[in-house]
Amino acid sequence: MKKNHSSPDPARKAPAPDRAAERADRADRRTRSALADGREGPDARRIVTAPREDLRGLDLRREWVAPGKARSRRMRRRRILSLALAAVLVLAALSAVLYVAGRALGWLPPPPTGTPSPTAGVTATGAASPSDGPTATPGADATPTPAGLPADERAALFASIQADLSSRLAAMPAGRYAIYYENLATGETWGLHAGDPFVAASSIKMGIDTYLYSQVKTGMVALDEMLSFDKRAYPTGDLEYGTGTIQNEPDGTQHSVRETARLSIRISDNCAINMILRRLGGIDAVNEAYLGTVGGTVGYRTRVEYVDYKGATKSGRARISADTLGKLAVDLYGRWSDDPETYGPLMDDLAHTSFDYSIPNLLPKEVVVAHKIGTNSAYYTENDVGIVFAAEPFVVVVTTESGSIAKAHAFTAEVAKALYDYVQTAATGVAPG
Repeated sequence: MKKNHSSPDPARKAPAPDRAAERADRADRRTRSALADGREGPDARRIVTAPREDLRGLDLRREWVAPGKARSRRMRRRRILSLALAAVLVLAALSAVLYVAGRALGWLPPPPTGTPSPTAGVTATGAASPSDGPTATPGADATPTPAGLPADERAALFASIQADLSSRLAAMPAGRYAIYYENLATGETWGLHAGDPFVAASSIKMGIDTYLYSQVKTGMVALDEMLSFDKRAYPTGDLEYGTGTIQNEPDGTQHSVRETARLSIRISDNCAINMILRRLGGIDAVNEAYLGTVGGTVGYRTRVEYVDYKGATKSGRARISADTLGKLAVDLYGRWSDDPETYGPLMDDLAHTSFDYSIPNLLPKEVVVAHKIGTNSAYYTENDVGIVFAAEPFVVVVTTESGSIAKAHAFTAEVAKALYDYVQTAATGVAPG
């Protein structure tokens, strides 16, 4: 019998395998296997309950995390946070203990009182800040602090200090010496030969710069204004050899008013002060507007005649008396107390000069001294005028003319230390240790 071999119908094809279903089956098997192994994740929970057709939208490539590992990570994080918090608390407690111990043992300065500081208004100097200064404006009607000595004991101590300093001056070798003292909290004053003329030298730079900052305050001068160095000799130009660095710079070198003032005080730059004088209209204009108005016996531009320490008759200007220098310092302190923002940079410069001999030399290192030295070897002059920020701030001036620079510096330091000890004892009732 002949077999019937029918040819296949080309229009009919074998059914295509359901590849989507196969993928879903494979995913389902992997997921159920993962659950059997104890792994779990948000997609796994959905897989076991979702219809097969919904499995295609799930991200089956997620990283599964065992519950035990998750708990372990959370516990580690909590332990780290607990340890960090404990460390912060320990450091805070240790800082408090060290602070209390430092106060008790005198390692730390007294806490700020909210009064203006000699560094108020400084832009950027990089120097350590002086301690807080007092708020009292100079005045004769001020009274001592309640913790100080009774009035009669204070008066007796003051008389003793005057006698002691008079004896020291009398014992000095050949020379001329003068002392001026003024208490800025009580108005107490005293002087010894304070009206005698001496060559002012660079001590006058304190007064010139005080007037400069008064012009900054009124807006007549700007601290960022540029000044050009005129290398012609003073007074035609600015060149004056001696202390300072501008003398070595090329003609036309420019410095801001602030930088020029800083150099004139901190390193006593002669050319810098001459540039300032030229900007202010010259020394006679400055003297008429300010230097000659503060009081004192001998004015800077007054021509005087006197006998020097060698017995020779001298005459001329650019002389000054100790009480006049003192009045300039008193005036600066008053201006700074009223407007620390304007006069703070000058006070800070005076507190950070390169010359630490004379007034600051024997005082405790933590005591702020805003001072300006003056030296002129041709006239054997060694001066210093300063504001000492003691328990009661005070001005001290020592002007000297002698043949020994070292002895002049030593005498000035001794005078400042004696007055400091007196003020501290009178103001607090306790003598410095």
